[in-house]
Amino acid sequence: MRLSQIFLVCLICFLILILSLWYFPIPENAAGSVHPTYDTMLHSGDNVLASTTTRVLSFLFGLGVITMFYFFILFGADRKKSTGKLRSWINFGFVIYLIVYTLSFFSYLNYETTGHNNFFFGWPTPTAWMIYGMWSAPLILVFIYVIKFKDWILDEEDEAKFQSILAGRKERSAK
Repeated sequence: MRLSQIFLVCLICFLILILSLWYFPIPENAAGSVHPTYDTMLHSGDNVLASTTTRVLSFLFGLGVITMFYFFILFGADRKKSTGKLRSWINFGFVIYLIVYTLSFFSYLNYETTGHNNFFFGWPTPTAWMIYGMWSAPLILVFIYVIKFKDWILDEEDEAKFQSILAGRKERSAK
């Protein structure tokens, strides 16, 4: 299957997931309620994670968002010059991102069931995963893009062709 066909299948699955989120009942206080002490702060209800359906669908929704991010990067990198090693690095970065997301999600579930007493570098464990893990996992893709830009994305030949197109446009607009 072509990349666009796989993307379409994933997009349809994501749409089905969104429709199923719409179909199942929303847990009480899912969007938060006013904190009893601090009026400007919201906190979620006690039963937001009580539903297994909510847990599974929310995890799958996060996977869907990351998968869309992955496909957009693949579409941007889909060139004859860059499909080999670049695609391998994108796949590697995507797998790392999925692992970190999964660890972050299950860390949050564990944090909710154990009573909020685990901390890492001064943060609750799920927050630490979000700050240190989810923030830095996509950096693999950014570093590869920056380091290999001239080889895989825009080499000297493509840049010269682009400059000639710009020169032609300037010449036409000057007339």
